[in-house]
Amino acid sequence: MPEFERQRLTVAVTGHRDLVREERAELGERVRWFFRYLVDEYPDLQVELLTGMAEGADQLVAREALALGLPVTGVLPLPLEEFRRDFDDGGAALEELLGQCEVISLPLLEGEDPAGDDVARARHYAQLGVFLSNHCQVLLALWDGKSGGQLGGTASVMTYHLTAVMPGLELGDASPNLLANNENDLAYHIVCSRDRSDGTPEPPLTPGEQYWVTGYFGRQAGRHMPYDYDLMLDRLGEFSRDLQRRREAVEAGARSLLDAAPGLALPSGARFADRLYATADWMAVHYQRKFTRGLLLSYALAVAMGVVFIVYSEFIEQWPLAVLFMALFVVGFGFHAVGERREWHRKYLDYRALAEGLRVQVYWNLAGVVKSRSAAFAYDNFLQKQDVDLAWIRHVMRSASLRRDRNDAPDPRWVPWV
Repeated sequence: MPEFERQRLTVAVTGHRDLVREERAELGERVRWFFRYLVDEYPDLQVELLTGMAEGADQLVAREALALGLPVTGVLPLPLEEFRRDFDDGGAALEELLGQCEVISLPLLEGEDPAGDDVARARHYAQLGVFLSNHCQVLLALWDGKSGGQLGGTASVMTYHLTAVMPGLELGDASPNLLANNENDLAYHIVCSRDRSDGTPEPPLTPGEQYWVTGYFGRQAGRHMPYDYDLMLDRLGEFSRDLQRRREAVEAGARSLLDAAPGLALPSGARFADRLYATADWMAVHYQRKFTRGLLLSYALAVAMGVVFIVYSEFIEQWPLAVLFMALFVVGFGFHAVGERREWHRKYLDYRALAEGLRVQVYWNLAGVVKSRSAAFAYDNFLQKQDVDLAWIRHVMRSASLRRDRNDAPDPRWVPWV
């Protein structure tokens, strides 16, 4: 049975722990405006937040999101007891926030113990940054704009988001197609200072300034999202709106990949990905039928126009035949215009591409193709050369990947069935 919740617009946050106390109120206002902008601009999408829950920027943004009624997911880079050691208050504020959020715990890196090794600890925070970047549509950065810094810090997470390279960390997630563009590189930068002697922002930046940042276009002032990325999110919202509009028909006709599955425990996230597949598959078939019928009607009208023209020119030169010819032309043109305006052909192709990507994602999840510690999944091997406006397909797959359990491998008995 499909789920009819709105598709998610996922924001992840990266930022400094040592924010200047005097700037916190202004930063809170900037963050509230940013969330309200997304909610108002994309009403068909459910805006949600992913946050590492560290002190400073992570918790400030989480509180603002919760105050606006947005769902928040806390992603823990370390086991909770170990994570508490990084908080001046022993984790009291962390516990309060976690009680209001969903929680994802990332697995420990193989062969590394963060308890007594600062380098290993930094690598786990870097893994967190990779995970947040890989599973969001927009990265919100409360950042002083300075490059460099320690592994897993705000600057390195921004570098990864814009370039797909995390200096000092290799998780085996490199794209198999090095010629592919990185379409998941949209960030919103709110400039801030740090509470330290050299904490002023990188010149000429000043605290409170706001910029859209991408790997290709660089830093852009202005409140409106760059056009290509706005189009991408509009397409995502359109899929969500189409699904809501036809929910009863989808519910009655959508077909699951798991109908004939064996009675084994499903890996976490497989059911959600399967529901997304069922809805995308139904929508693709729906628009395929519309497009095919439109094409057949166009051909039939063209044939009829040809017959009328031959009869008029060769046998009966009377004005009613000329009127009939023009009427057939107008009907055909009007029907074609309706199909173009409602984008039946594009939606058929896009929704079919999404369904096939999700089909692979379901089977990979069941078979345990991707290592449990990996931040990547099927979307990193799909549509490698797509235009940015097709990236919404990969973002739907990211939403499904977010729900996958990375700590427990699936039952190996799934493999023969897959």
